[in-house]
Amino acid sequence: MAKRIIIAWNTTPAKTVRYMKKEIRKAANRPDIQKLANSFLKYPIPEKAIFDFAYNRMAFLEDEENHQDIAPINVSLRDGVGNCVDYTVFIGSLLYALGIPFKMKVVEVEKGEGYGHIYIVTDKYILDPTLGQPLDGSARYARPQQGQFNKEGFFLPLNYLICQY
Repeated sequence: MAKRIIIAWNTTPAKTVRYMKKEIRKAANRPDIQKLANSFLKYPIPEKAIFDFAYNRMAFLEDEENHQDIAPINVSLRDGVGNCVDYTVFIGSLLYALGIPFKMKVVEVEKGEGYGHIYIVTDKYILDPTLGQPLDGSARYARPQQGQFNKEGFFLPLNYLICQY
Protein backbone atom coordinates (compact mmCIF):
# COMPACT_ATOMS: atom_id res chain seq x y z
CA MET A 1 0.00 0.00 0.00
CA ALA A 2 1.31 3.44 -0.94
CA LYS A 3 2.30 5.76 1.91
CA ARG A 4 3.05 9.41 2.48
CA ILE A 5 6.69 10.37 1.97
CA ILE A 6 8.11 11.83 5.17
CA ILE A 7 10.64 14.54 4.40
CA ALA A 8 11.72 15.74 7.82
CA TRP A 9 10.84 17.69 10.90
CA ASN A 10 11.59 21.40 10.46
CA THR A 11 12.53 20.99 6.79
CA THR A 12 13.43 23.86 4.47
CA PRO A 13 11.20 25.09 1.64
CA ALA A 14 13.93 24.28 -0.90
CA LYS A 15 14.17 20.68 0.30
CA THR A 16 10.38 20.29 0.24
CA VAL A 17 10.20 21.65 -3.32
CA ARG A 18 13.00 19.27 -4.42
CA TYR A 19 11.03 16.28 -3.15
CA MET A 20 7.85 17.63 -4.72
CA LYS A 21 9.49 18.00 -8.13
CA LYS A 22 10.78 14.45 -7.95
CA GLU A 23 7.35 13.10 -6.99
CA ILE A 24 5.60 15.10 -9.75
CA ARG A 25 7.95 13.73 -12.43
CA LYS A 26 7.63 10.18 -11.12
CA ALA A 27 3.82 10.31 -10.97
CA ALA A 28 3.44 11.95 -14.39
CA ASN A 29 5.22 9.01 -16.02
CA ARG A 30 2.88 6.39 -14.57
CA PRO A 31 0.39 5.01 -17.13
CA ASP A 32 -2.60 5.38 -14.76
CA ILE A 33 -1.77 9.05 -14.11
CA GLN A 34 -1.22 9.70 -17.82
CA LYS A 35 -4.63 8.13 -18.52
CA LEU A 36 -6.25 10.28 -15.82
CA ALA A 37 -4.50 13.42 -17.12
CA ASN A 38 -5.60 12.72 -20.70
CA SER A 39 -9.22 12.51 -19.53
CA PHE A 40 -9.09 16.26 -18.84
CA LEU A 41 -8.26 17.13 -22.46
CA LYS A 42 -11.93 16.86 -23.45
CA TYR A 43 -12.71 19.99 -21.41
CA PRO A 44 -12.38 23.50 -22.89
CA ILE A 45 -10.01 24.48 -20.06
CA PRO A 46 -8.15 21.38 -18.83
CA GLU A 47 -6.59 23.37 -15.97
CA LYS A 48 -10.06 24.24 -14.63
CA ALA A 49 -11.17 20.60 -14.93
CA ILE A 50 -8.06 19.46 -13.02
CA PHE A 51 -8.66 22.14 -10.37
CA ASP A 52 -12.29 21.06 -9.93
CA PHE A 53 -11.29 17.39 -9.77
CA ALA A 54 -8.69 18.08 -7.05
CA TYR A 55 -11.07 20.34 -5.13
CA ASN A 56 -13.87 17.78 -5.19
CA ARG A 57 -11.65 14.78 -4.37
CA MET A 58 -9.61 16.21 -1.49
CA ALA A 59 -10.18 18.26 1.64
CA PHE A 60 -7.51 20.44 3.20
CA LEU A 61 -5.82 18.95 6.27
CA GLU A 62 -2.73 20.51 7.85
CA ASP A 63 0.40 18.50 8.62
CA GLU A 64 1.53 18.28 12.21
CA GLU A 65 3.40 21.36 13.37
CA ASN A 66 7.07 21.48 12.22
CA HIS A 67 6.55 18.33 10.15
CA GLN A 68 6.38 17.97 6.39
CA ASP A 69 5.43 14.98 4.34
CA ILE A 70 4.21 14.54 0.77
CA ALA A 71 1.38 12.38 -0.47
CA PRO A 72 1.93 10.78 -3.86
CA ILE A 73 -1.09 11.41 -6.12
CA ASN A 74 -2.52 7.91 -5.57
CA VAL A 75 -2.41 8.42 -1.78
CA SER A 76 -4.23 11.75 -2.11
CA LEU A 77 -6.89 10.06 -4.25
CA ARG A 78 -7.25 7.22 -1.75
CA ASP A 79 -7.26 9.31 1.45
CA GLY A 80 -9.21 12.32 0.17
CA VAL A 81 -7.21 14.78 2.28
CA GLY A 82 -4.01 16.75 1.94
CA ASN A 83 -2.33 20.06 2.53
CA CYS A 84 -1.10 22.66 0.05
CA VAL A 85 1.97 20.52 -0.74
CA ASP A 86 -0.24 17.54 -1.56
CA TYR A 87 -2.59 19.61 -3.74
CA THR A 88 0.43 21.01 -5.57
CA VAL A 89 1.86 17.53 -6.22
CA PHE A 90 -1.59 16.31 -7.25
CA ILE A 91 -2.27 19.11 -9.73
CA GLY A 92 1.37 19.38 -10.82
CA SER A 93 1.52 15.67 -11.69
CA LEU A 94 -1.49 15.98 -13.98
CA LEU A 95 -0.28 19.19 -15.64
CA TYR A 96 3.20 17.73 -16.12
CA ALA A 97 1.70 14.59 -17.70
CA LEU A 98 -0.13 16.82 -20.17
CA GLY A 99 2.91 18.97 -20.91
CA ILE A 100 1.24 22.12 -19.54
CA PRO A 101 3.95 24.44 -18.14
CA PHE A 102 3.48 25.62 -14.58
CA LYS A 103 5.24 27.10 -11.59
CA MET A 104 5.05 26.18 -7.94
CA LYS A 105 4.64 29.48 -6.11
CA VAL A 106 5.89 29.53 -2.52
CA VAL A 107 4.58 32.39 -0.38
CA GLU A 108 4.50 33.74 3.14
CA VAL A 109 1.14 33.81 4.85
CA GLU A 110 2.31 36.34 7.47
CA LYS A 111 5.28 38.70 7.18
CA GLY A 112 8.44 37.26 8.68
CA GLU A 113 7.03 33.74 8.84
CA GLY A 114 8.90 32.46 5.78
CA TYR A 115 7.45 29.55 3.84
CA GLY A 116 3.80 29.19 4.64
CA HIS A 117 1.98 28.07 1.50
CA ILE A 118 2.56 26.69 -1.99
CA TYR A 119 0.29 26.43 -5.03
CA ILE A 120 0.34 26.11 -8.82
CA VAL A 121 0.30 28.94 -11.34
CA THR A 122 0.31 28.56 -15.12
CA ASP A 123 0.70 31.29 -17.73
CA LYS A 124 -3.05 31.88 -17.55
CA TYR A 125 -4.40 30.48 -14.29
CA ILE A 126 -3.94 30.20 -10.53
CA LEU A 127 -4.75 26.75 -9.14
CA ASP A 128 -5.05 26.87 -5.35
CA PRO A 129 -7.92 24.63 -4.18
CA THR A 130 -7.12 25.28 -0.52
CA LEU A 131 -8.62 28.79 -0.54
CA GLY A 132 -11.67 29.02 1.66
CA GLN A 133 -11.33 25.52 3.12
CA PRO A 134 -11.08 24.90 6.87
CA LEU A 135 -7.69 23.56 8.00
CA ASP A 136 -8.96 20.48 9.81
CA GLY A 137 -10.18 18.23 6.99
CA SER A 138 -13.86 18.87 7.80
CA ALA A 139 -14.45 20.02 4.21
CA ARG A 140 -14.71 16.31 3.36
CA TYR A 141 -18.19 16.45 4.85
CA ALA A 142 -19.41 19.93 3.96
CA ARG A 143 -17.78 22.32 1.53
CA PRO A 144 -18.80 25.19 -0.70
CA GLN A 145 -20.21 24.02 -4.03
CA GLN A 146 -17.25 25.32 -6.02
CA GLY A 147 -13.63 26.13 -5.37
CA GLN A 148 -12.18 29.55 -6.07
CA PHE A 149 -10.60 28.86 -9.47
CA ASN A 150 -8.10 31.44 -10.70
CA LYS A 151 -8.10 33.30 -7.37
CA GLU A 152 -5.12 34.15 -5.24
CA GLY A 153 -5.05 34.69 -1.50
CA PHE A 154 -3.46 37.69 0.15
CA PHE A 155 0.03 36.25 0.38
CA LEU A 156 3.49 37.76 0.29
CA PRO A 157 5.46 36.14 -2.55
CA LEU A 158 8.89 34.71 -1.87
CA ASN A 159 9.96 35.05 -5.48
CA TYR A 160 13.28 33.28 -5.03
CA LEU A 161 11.37 30.07 -4.38
CA ILE A 162 9.25 30.01 -7.53
CA CYS A 163 10.09 26.79 -9.35
CA GLN A 164 9.25 26.46 -13.02
CA TYR A 165 8.43 23.36 -15.04
